[in-house]
Amino acid sequence: MAGFFLERGLGVLKRFIYNDRAATAIEYGLMVAAFALAIVLVVFTMGDELVAMTDDILIFIQGRESMS
Repeated sequence: MAGFFLERGLGVLKRFIYNDRAATAIEYGLMVAAFALAIVLVVFTMGDELVAMTDDILIFIQGRESMS
């Protein structure tokens, strides 16, 4: 019984891999993964600078509100 499901699953997987639409889906998945990795790398390398910049903006906005 388990052999039937294994063979059927492998057949579905083989058709998915050799299908052009599946190849396109895999390519899009790889592109999304690359973009996600790039975003993560930017956030980790520039994270402290981004926090400092937003803190400066917040202080500037709060300073203008107290002048009004």
